[in-house]
Amino acid sequence: MSDDHGLKPSRTQAPRERLLAHADERHHECLIQERAYKLRIATVTPANWLTIAAPAVLSAFAGATSLGVLFGSLTPQVAGVSALAAALLTSLHKSLDCDGYQAKCSRMIQAYSALAASYSAVKIFGDDRLAETLTELDASFAATHKSAEVILPERVIARAKAELSHG
Repeated sequence: MSDDHGLKPSRTQAPRERLLAHADERHHECLIQERAYKLRIATVTPANWLTIAAPAVLSAFAGATSLGVLFGSLTPQVAGVSALAAALLTSLHKSLDCDGYQAKCSRMIQAYSALAASYSAVKIFGDDRLAETLTELDASFAATHKSAEVILPERVIARAKAELSHG
């Protein structure tokens, strides 16, 4: 059986210590989630830049080849292939919603960072406010977790845990 905070009652810990231990556990969970989302953004950013920068370069290249005879008789083919590649990369960027995905990850980073700071700060509350504050934070934690529009792969979360345990 557990109390209102998901903790198993301990006969050896006073209520305040149990609540603070719970706050420490949640603080660590928030740090793991924050780090995992940062890792995810770091992973997808190069692909995002590729699908933004490459089409711009390829389009410019296609335009430049059509202005002059850079490749001899191959100029029309080079221009065509460059334009096609640019269009495909732009379509890929749009269809994968790369910017939206990164924005969603950034929102989760901010949310978990704020929660981690709040869980860390509960130590300053007196006994009369500690349980109430943790209940509010736990509700925010649950809402944040439930509202996640980006579900992270387990390997990303495992890497975040490993980094934090060695950090």
